[in-house]
Amino acid sequence: MRKLITRLKTRNMKTEFFNLKRMQSLFRRQWALSAKSWRIAMIASVGINLAISMLILFAGSNPEAALQSLKTSLFITFLITGMVFTSLAFKELQEPTTSVSFLTLPASNFEKYLTGWLFTFPSYSIVSYILYQMSYLFISLLAFAAYGTSPALVSIPWNELGIIFMVLFIVHSVFFLGGVWFKKMAFFKTLLVLFVISMVHNFWVFIWARLLMPISDLSEKEFVISGVPISNADELSHTAIWVLKSFLILISIMCLITAYFKLKEREG
Repeated sequence: MRKLITRLKTRNMKTEFFNLKRMQSLFRRQWALSAKSWRIAMIASVGINLAISMLILFAGSNPEAALQSLKTSLFITFLITGMVFTSLAFKELQEPTTSVSFLTLPASNFEKYLTGWLFTFPSYSIVSYILYQMSYLFISLLAFAAYGTSPALVSIPWNELGIIFMVLFIVHSVFFLGGVWFKKMAFFKTLLVLFVISMVHNFWVFIWARLLMPISDLSEKEFVISGVPISNADELSHTAIWVLKSFLILISIMCLITAYFKLKEREG
């Protein structure tokens, strides 16, 4: 079977790293395969959250609570749905009946990889954001009709939008790697791996915190390392946050690079 796939790929495709027309064809193909599941998931996500928000709006007579509930619940719902879709980015490779057609597509490994990434991150994020704003506007219009409040879209400051984008990028890269790495139940296996890593990390931090910070009586503006008080805790905390952000972004980039080579290995 592997020899047959190799012959078909060699015969059907010239080794070209990137071709825009092929990318467009791959993207349309991906949409044709995923459009039904996307529609069902989006309709279910928006419908359930709208129903809950409308119940809060009219039963509790509290438009602010309804709008806040919709903002939070819909964001969490879209985040979870996005993780599931990302884990299924290369679902065809997980099934023997569909892996042959995917492996013999006249496209390079990079084009398949880039199509999967574009489809599950930028495209999904844009669609989710549009539905997010439309859902919020719909509830705000209902609140305007019932209680006279001002209809509006969700206002997100640029700094918060940057944080949200960074969180989505980090989460997506991890589940994207899981979608390439695991052959079955990629979403749940990725969650399991994250849980194990989190437990190991917490245990490691606990041990080092015990060794480096033996004194528990800490003042508001200073903390202690090995018995030595350190001032400017706020500045150090700000630096630590930036170090953590940089570290997480670096890990995300490494996940994406690993995902590419893993896909290349699976297709080899």
